Amino acid sequence: MQQKPSVPRWLWWLFGCSLVIGFIVFCSCGIGGFFAYRLVKQELPPPVTLADIQKIVPDLPIYPKAQFDERLTNSLQSRFSWRALMGVYRETQFYLYFRTGDPFEKVKNWYRRQLIQIGWEYCETDDFFSRGGETLVVAKNPLGGFFLYYGNAALPDWFIQRLEERVKQNSNDSEAQASLAYSYFCLGRWQDSQRALQRAMQKPLLNKDAQRRLAKLLLWVGSDEKVLPIVRAYGDDAPWWRFEEARLLLRLGKWKEAEQVLTSAFSPVARKEGWSDWFLMLRGIARWKQNKLKEALSDFEDAYRLEQSWWQLTAWSNWRLGKRERAREIVRAAAQEGYGNAENILKRGGRAVWLGIVSAHAPYWLTKRWFEGAKVQGKWAVEVLSTPESQNETMLKDAVVFAVNGQPFISDNEFWHRLITMSERAKVGDAVKFSIWRRGKVEQVIVKFEPFFK
Repeated sequence: MQQKPSVPRWLWWLFGCSLVIGFIVFCSCGIGGFFAYRLVKQELPPPVTLADIQKIVPDLPIYPKAQFDERLTNSLQSRFSWRALMGVYRETQFYLYFRTGDPFEKVKNWYRRQLIQIGWEYCETDDFFSRGGETLVVAKNPLGGFFLYYGNAALPDWFIQRLEERVKQNSNDSEAQASLAYSYFCLGRWQDSQRALQRAMQKPLLNKDAQRRLAKLLLWVGSDEKVLPIVRAYGDDAPWWRFEEARLLLRLGKWKEAEQVLTSAFSPVARKEGWSDWFLMLRGIARWKQNKLKEALSDFEDAYRLEQSWWQLTAWSNWRLGKRERAREIVRAAAQEGYGNAENILKRGGRAVWLGIVSAHAPYWLTKRWFEGAKVQGKWAVEVLSTPESQNETMLKDAVVFAVNGQPFISDNEFWHRLITMSERAKVGDAVKFSIWRRGKVEQVIVKFEPFFK
C-alpha cells in the first residue's frame, strides 16, 4: 500500500506562525479600534449644527444665498483640527463650510459690510475680522463655496459639559475646577467662577492647559499680590502674557515691579508682534506713579513715535511738565491725521475738556454670550485706561463699561465717538454716567470732565 506523503515540518511551522501573527494583528486592530473609538467619543468635539453655532455667536450673519455644508463641517479632519488648536490661540475654534454659486469676492464684500455694521473691525493687512476676544476669517474653499473660521477665548460648551461631569464624580479635581473657573468667567457666570476658583487653588496643578487657564483668569481678576507666584509659575514669556502681568501689577499698585516687568519684556518677538508701544505706554504710567516724570515722558514720546494714537497721553504729559509748545505741536499733528478730538481741543484751547481716558478696548475674554451670563443689558463693553493723575481713575478701576448715560454702544469706536461728541460742548465738572460691570456687580458711576491743558 502506497504511503501518503507527510506534510513537511517547516510548513506546519509556517502555518502556526501565520495563526499567531493573525491573532496578534486581529487583537491589535481590535485594541486600536477601541482606542480610536474612545478618542472620537471622548476627545473630539461632537458634530455641530447651524443652531449650535448661532448659540455660540448669536449675531453671526449667514450669507443669504449659501447652504450650510454639515457633512464637510463635521468631517473627522475638521473636528480633529478644532481639538488640536484648542488653547494654541483661542479655546473655542471651528470651521464652517458653505456652498454657494456666487463669486467669492461678492461673498467676502457682503461679510465685510455686515460685520462692520454690527461692531466687528477688519484688519486689512492680515485679512481677518476681530471683536474683543473673537476672531473671524472668511476664506475661499478650493473645493467650491467658502468657509468661516471662528475662534474665541471661552471654552466650548461640549468641553465644559465634560469638565462638569468630572467634578460631579470628584469635586476635588482641581484641574477640572481651574478650567471651569476660567470657562464660567468667560461666560459671565461670576459666582460660579469664584466657587470653582476657590477649589482650584487648593493644590498645585500638573496639567499644562489647566495651569494656563488658571493663570489667565488670575491675571484678569486677581486683586491680591498672593496670586503673583501662581501667575508667574504657570505663565510664560510671551509678549501678551507680560503685558497682562504688567496690567495686574498696576492694578495692585506695584509700580516698581510693573516697570521691571515691562523693561524685561522688550524682545524681537514683542517688536515684531507690535507690542512695543503698549509696553512703553504702560511703563510710562508706572514711572509717572513713582514720580519719575522725565523717564515717563520719554516713554510716552517713544510710544507716540511708534503709534500716533497715543497723542492724547503724550500731549497731556508734555503740558504737565511745562513743554507747552510741544504739546500743541502733537495736538496739531493729530488734527491733521483726522483724530476727532484733536480738532476740538485746538478750537477750544484752554476750555478743552476730556475724561482723562487714553485707551478703551474690549477685554480679551469678551463675547456676546458674556452679556447674557452676566445679566448685563448692553451690546458691547470696554476696559478703560486713564492718565496717572485723572480724577476718574479710581472710579474706573477694574471696571468694564457697557453704557454711557444709559445708552449702550456696539463697538470700541462708537464708545470713543460718544465721548468726543460730548466733549465738544462740555465744561469742567460736567458729569457723565457710566454703566459698568465690576467683579460680578452692575454699578452706575459718575465721571467728570476735567481740563485737557491742566
